[in-house]
This record gives sequence, C-alpha cells and structure tokens, in this order.
Amino acid sequence: MQIRKATIEDAAGIAKVGVDTWRNAYCGIISDEYLDGLNYERSTRLALDGHCKMLLWVLSDNHSSRAFYERTDGCRIGTKMLEIGGQKLEVTSYGWDI
Repeated sequence: MQIRKATIEDAAGIAKVGVDTWRNAYCGIISDEYLDGLNYERSTRLALDGHCKMLLWVLSDNHSSRAFYERTDGCRIGTKMLEIGGQKLEVTSYGWDI
C-alpha cells in the first residue's frame, strides 16, 4: 500500500470511505438513525471548497484509529464529550496541514 497526500480528485472517494467506515465501525455503538443520516455529498464539502487544514474527531476508545492518525503525523489537539445518536461519548481531535 502506498500512502500519499490526497488531491482534490480524491475527495469523493475519501468521503465514501469515511461514511462507509463510520457506518460499519460504529454499528451498534452509535444509533442507526444517526449513521443513516451520514451522506457522501456533505462529507465531500470541505475538499471541494479548497480548505487547506484538516481536523477530525475520533472516539477516544478507538485506539487503533488513534494510533494510525498519530503514525501519519496527526497532531493531537484535545478531547471533549460529544453527544452522538443520543449517547455521550468522549472524542479526541487530530489535525493536519494539507
């Protein structure tokens, strides 16, 4: 597998992976109603608008994803409690300049 910086042409594919990953990884953890409300088009908005920084939130208990973000130079920014699908869960933020 080769890891490279994303380009604008990758935006739709990245959005699809993000939405599908949430729907699969968090099934049974976050409500189906919330997961069903995720959509590819909205997830594609940032890249197409020319943003040059990226921030994401990950469930703090998702240690494998957090380790991946740290290996890819994600800077840990902080944590907060977030209500997702009616549940209060701790999330951790990571940021990159893109």
